[in-house]
Amino acid sequence: MQRTIRFDRRNETLIFGDTVRRYRDGGFTLHASELPSIRSTDFMAAMASYLDDWDDGTTEVYVVDGDYDEFDDEYSTPGPVTFVQHQGRASA
Repeated sequence: MQRTIRFDRRNETLIFGDTVRRYRDGGFTLHASELPSIRSTDFMAAMASYLDDWDDGTTEVYVVDGDYDEFDDEYSTPGPVTFVQHQGRASA
């Protein structure tokens, strides 16, 4: 079964569907409307793969809500949810 999200080590990006997201200012940013298409096990595997590349032990994924037409993964204000994976454990 194909993963719904993955981390591409060559380009240091998250890939899900036709979307490619780069790491920005301390984390990755997703829009809340994108989450239903991503399986949680795939999400955890992508974050673990990221952590394997960057051995600091922590990564964050910011979730932005609001109008998707105004969403920009680089400039939208993060919130209301942030996923944090620290040393293999995830929290929201």
